[in-house]
Amino acid sequence: MEELIELIKLSGNTITVNRNQILKTKESIDTNLYYVVSGSLRVFALDGEEEQIIRFGYKENLIVSLDSFFTGKPSNLFIQALKKTVIKVIPKTQIDILINT
Repeated sequence: MEELIELIKLSGNTITVNRNQILKTKESIDTNLYYVVSGSLRVFALDGEEEQIIRFGYKENLIVSLDSFFTGKPSNLFIQALKKTVIKVIPKTQIDILINT
């Protein structure tokens, strides 16, 4: 796992996400894996008007919309930056290549 994370650190496109910016919205397809370089993210779903937080991602964590990542189908999950966050974005196709090399 550590080798894969090192490859991810070297491979992904680096982007900066502003506080409260949404990376993934409900009913969208997202097959990216996010490696948090700095800052924090949250993954959540809406149940009516109530937010259900699924996971937080902090420095050196991997975050993904798991159901969409594996199925390639839309997901109910949102991914949002809690503060200014720097992430590496790695598409699933690139992860598959890294795993198979």
